[in-house]
Amino acid sequence: MLDRRRLLLGALSLGCVPAQAQGLPFDLLVRGGRVVDPSQGLNAILDVGLKNGLVAAVAANLNPGSAAQVYDATNKIVTAGLIDLHTHCWPGGNYLGTAPDTLMREELTTTVVSAGDPGPQNVGAFRAGVVNTSAARVFAFVQVSMGALHTFPVTEIPTLDYLNVQNVANALIANADILLGVKVRMSYVIAGNFDLAPLQRAIQACQIATQATGVPFKVMCHIGGLRTPGLMTDIVNTLRAGDIITHSFVGYPNQANQATGLAQGFACIPAAFTAKQKGVILDCAWGGSPTGQPNLGGSFDYLTALICMIAGLRLDTLSSDSHAVTAINGGRMHLTEVMSNFLGLTAGAAVNPPIIPGVVNPVLTLDDVVRATTMTPGQVIGRVPLLGTLQVGAPGDVAVMELLTGTFQFNDSQSQTLSATQKLVPIQAIKAGALVV
Repeated sequence: MLDRRRLLLGALSLGCVPAQAQGLPFDLLVRGGRVVDPSQGLNAILDVGLKNGLVAAVAANLNPGSAAQVYDATNKIVTAGLIDLHTHCWPGGNYLGTAPDTLMREELTTTVVSAGDPGPQNVGAFRAGVVNTSAARVFAFVQVSMGALHTFPVTEIPTLDYLNVQNVANALIANADILLGVKVRMSYVIAGNFDLAPLQRAIQACQIATQATGVPFKVMCHIGGLRTPGLMTDIVNTLRAGDIITHSFVGYPNQANQATGLAQGFACIPAAFTAKQKGVILDCAWGGSPTGQPNLGGSFDYLTALICMIAGLRLDTLSSDSHAVTAINGGRMHLTEVMSNFLGLTAGAAVNPPIIPGVVNPVLTLDDVVRATTMTPGQVIGRVPLLGTLQVGAPGDVAVMELLTGTFQFNDSQSQTLSATQKLVPIQAIKAGALVV
C-alpha cells in the first residue's frame, strides 16, 4: 500500500514545474493536516507552504491555487521532518548499517545521525560514501576507537592503544561540519575493566577539538551492562552539560547479573536526576526489533522505563538505534514505532507480565513525542538554524504521519509486551520542499 502510494506520488511529481507556476508563492502546499510543532506551540489544522526548499508559511486555509503542487494531508499528523539522533547508516562500512535514504523513506527521518559508524581513520570514506551521496541530511559521532564498528560484534576496545586522543581530535577538527562529537561504548562486554578511561579519552578529544575550532563537540556515551553498578554514577559525574547518555532505559544486567543503569534496585538512582540537572541529554536509542525478538541488539526495557518515568525522569530525545541486526531477524525499529511506544507507556501502561504499579504523571502527549524527535534533537545537533521546526525560514523538511486508534501490541528487548490504543504510522517524507519517493 505504501509503495503504491509513493509510486503515484512520484508520477505526479516527476514532471517539470510549468513556467506559469514558477512565480507562485509555494512550490508545494501540504494542506489540511494537524500541524504539531512544539517550537511554536502549534497543534491545529493548518496548511504548510514550502518554497525554494524552506518553510514559507504555516497558516489556515492557504489557497491551493498558490502552489505548483498540493499534498492532501487531511486526517494526518504533520510535523517537521523527524530527526533520529542514533542510527547506524553506513551499509558499506560495517555489518550494522542501513542507507540514510532508506531510513528517510521508511521512517520519515529527513535528518539522521550515525552513532559511531566511522572511526577517526575513515571519516573521509564515510563522508564520500554516505554524506555526499544521500538526499537525507547526515551527521555523525566518530568512534573513540580506531576499530570503530568494523569489528562488530567483537569489541572495538581490545586495548587502550586503539584510543588515540589526538587522532580522534584531528578527525573532529577536519570534519567539524558533519561530526557532532565522539561515540564511546561503556558496556563491560566492550570496555572490559577499563572503566572510565574510554570516556575520559573521548572527552579529552572533544576538548582539544573545541579549543581548536570553537565548535562545542559532544560525547555520546552508550550504557548497558556496566562493570559495576557504581560506574553509572561515575559516568554521570564525568559527563559534561550537552553530552549524551544513549540507551538511557536499557535493562540488560552486567556479567554478575546486576542492574547497572539509571534504574537499580527497582528505583531510579540519584545520578539520573543529577544528569538532568547538569544538562546531560538522555536519549532513547531503542535498538530492538518491533517484534520483540530477544538478544538482537535491543536496548530498551519497559521495566526500567516505567521505574524512571513514574519517578518523574523524562528522556530528552527519542531515537531508534536502527540497525541491520534486527532488520534481518524481526524487522528494523522505526522511529514512529518508538514514538508510539512512549504514547502507550504513558496512557495506561498495560505491560505483560505486569511489572510495576504506578502512574506516569504527567503523561507524555503527542506534542511531547514530537518534540523529542524534532525540536530537541535539532537543538542537540546545533548546526542548522531552525532544524526540527516548521518556523518560517526553517528547512522545508516535513513528516506526514497517521495516528491510528485501536488495539496494538508492542514489544521491548526483554520479551515483555505493551498493549496500547494508539499507533503512529509513517505516511510521507518531504525533504527540502520535495516529496520523497
